[in-house]
Amino acid sequence: MNKDSFLGSAGLTLVEVLLSIALLGAFAMPVASMFLVANKVGAYSRFGMEASAIAGRIIEGMGPADLLPPTNPEGVALTQQEYSKYNIDKTVYSVNKTISVELSDNLTGSSGPTPTSSDMYMLTIDTSVSGEISFPGYSIPNMTYIPSVDTPAVFSIVINNSDVIINNSVFIPQNFGFFCVIGSENNLEINLTNSSSTDLTIYTTNVPQDSPMVVNAISDLSEWTEYDNLQYGVFYPTGAVCLAKIKIDVTDISTGKVYETIAEKPAYSFSVSS
Repeated sequence: MNKDSFLGSAGLTLVEVLLSIALLGAFAMPVASMFLVANKVGAYSRFGMEASAIAGRIIEGMGPADLLPPTNPEGVALTQQEYSKYNIDKTVYSVNKTISVELSDNLTGSSGPTPTSSDMYMLTIDTSVSGEISFPGYSIPNMTYIPSVDTPAVFSIVINNSDVIINNSVFIPQNFGFFCVIGSENNLEINLTNSSSTDLTIYTTNVPQDSPMVVNAISDLSEWTEYDNLQYGVFYPTGAVCLAKIKIDVTDISTGKVYETIAEKPAYSFSVSS
């Protein structure tokens, strides 16, 4: 057998080897680029998901004190306490929040939400006229008092399961779930006691910042949920419910990419009595 012819039929020339390497490189580079792009897209998708979750936690956790009045309309970084509160790794993400508050035509009125059930009516207590308290919508005589600068006129309103008693004399045989106190600059103390078995809601409006008027929501058997503009009665008009527009910017520190989330929340001064 011819030894040289056997070896020649089994081997590759140097040209063939180089050509094979060139062809492999030509196909491999686009494939590798595809993997790199896919990896970048996946990383950005993960960042977007995490940024969205961070923004959601912040917006959900914002209370009335964070919204009204706006303390950072131009946007500021979260505090260290907020990073801890919302479980955000400060070494990975930088977060800014922007809050602006405006009156909304869709969220106005001193009467609060419209009751949806026939047994949950609203009682309005109007103190806007000096020397008297009226109850619009009900055939109840106005209650009078002598205005005094030194001593407040005290009115007691007790809410039971099926009636309301005012100053131990006026009796309203009605089940109320909502109460609206229209305030004033008069020297008054209105004490509302919830002795019913249902949590009730009270809205207090039009009380100027320097007014001596006080509205106390007292819990006997159940709680009160209070919405008021006591502190902001001058800045925000009577009965106004404001809308806070919130923007959360989450920045990935390693890449500099920014993920923006925009949301809106009603801005009340809010507290729950104990």
